[in-house]
Amino acid sequence: MPATFSLLPSFVAMASLTPAAAGSADAGSEVTLQSLSVACKIDPSTAKALWLHLDLEGDDFVSVEAASEIPLAARDSSLEAFANVQELSVGAVGKLNLLFKKIYLATTGARDEGHEWIEPPPQAPAAPAAPPQEMMPLRHVIDQYAHGDFPILDLTTRSKFRQWYRDITGGEPPNGKEPSSLQLGALVHRLDKGFPPYVDFAVFAPFGNRQMKFHRFDAQIWVDNTIKEAKIQGPSDYTSWKAAWDVFQAAMISIKAGSPAMLDAYASGIHRLTIRYPGADNWGFISCADTTLREEVWAAKADRMKELGRWPEHMPWNIVIDATAFGSENTVAGMDHWWIDHVVHPCTHARNGRAYLAELEGTHLQPFPAGLGAGRAAPHQPTNDKRKRGHERGQQQPQGDPNRVRIWDARPKHERHKGGKNKGGKGGHNKGGHGKNGKNKDGSKGGGKPEPRK
Repeated sequence: MPATFSLLPSFVAMASLTPAAAGSADAGSEVTLQSLSVACKIDPSTAKALWLHLDLEGDDFVSVEAASEIPLAARDSSLEAFANVQELSVGAVGKLNLLFKKIYLATTGARDEGHEWIEPPPQAPAAPAAPPQEMMPLRHVIDQYAHGDFPILDLTTRSKFRQWYRDITGGEPPNGKEPSSLQLGALVHRLDKGFPPYVDFAVFAPFGNRQMKFHRFDAQIWVDNTIKEAKIQGPSDYTSWKAAWDVFQAAMISIKAGSPAMLDAYASGIHRLTIRYPGADNWGFISCADTTLREEVWAAKADRMKELGRWPEHMPWNIVIDATAFGSENTVAGMDHWWIDHVVHPCTHARNGRAYLAELEGTHLQPFPAGLGAGRAAPHQPTNDKRKRGHERGQQQPQGDPNRVRIWDARPKHERHKGGKNKGGKGGHNKGGHGKNGKNKDGSKGGGKPEPRK
């Protein structure tokens, strides 16, 4: 008689179970098709004919796994043909269904609790891979000498940072002083990596996105039939520096890395230096010192505090900025001398402040606004040509405050006295006038010939 099958689906999981889990009567034996057929009380001759029909071996677990992997449609048609050829009864067909149920149990780990069929818990589908986060080169946003990329902030993080700024200051940054989303992301990435909050004011400037587009190609030059990248110059005066600093200050406040008071105090110290030492040449020394301090000294101070266990959790860079600012009441030991060595002495140096700074640092690679090592001073070459030396002295421009007393001008000099003048002749180099009617400085007549010069 024809038999109708309701067979189990094909499964991929291969869990090797004990015979007890598969319903075998022999708890210690290996699970095979033969043992499963015995547990299902299938006639041995029918079982042997079934193994031949399916081309399977009945004495190993590999055959059990192979039986579970037969495609559902092929299994239904094959077993239906086998039942018709063997003229199996309805009860024998039920035993075949039970056999494949136990094959399923042996290979998947599902439990058979009474007559209730319990499927194994479905595996959650694998979460779709997150799209790759968009990245931006650091050298375009925060430091033109930097390597690597930083992740662009999402909308939620950007909104959080801007809300922090409003909570701290009570309002939005003024127009032209608000940091861009890219500038915020680059600064956060730099701090997360353990670096100091140094930014290159040649690229980290007001209207950062516009600046990035504007400088995208003007920093490329043609050298030896090859396009090469040139470095953008930094702020050429205090006004340009302060505009970039305001953007940096707003970014530091937005990410809670610095307070308005400490950041204002640092900028005030730079302003005091520009008033005390005006001029483009002196600004080069001030800008060089500021860049060196923010990039190198801040990092060294932070490392030292971390080594001593004094690195605070809340706004740690506040302490570093306050301890290194020019004129700060909380300046750590040695920083006053650092500012004197890197700004005061170069600005007031008699001959060449750049040569002095190079000798102090031990290198000509100084971060001047025009570029790293730009304007390197040539060593002083003495000359025996008196006329040439006199011409050079006449061409020298005063550096620093013109009203201060220079120590190299304070040496005692031989005073040359002028004689009086009248129609009788000019005064000589001493008290007496040159000529019989000459007069001294006080108006009295000069006497005779001038005395020899001492």
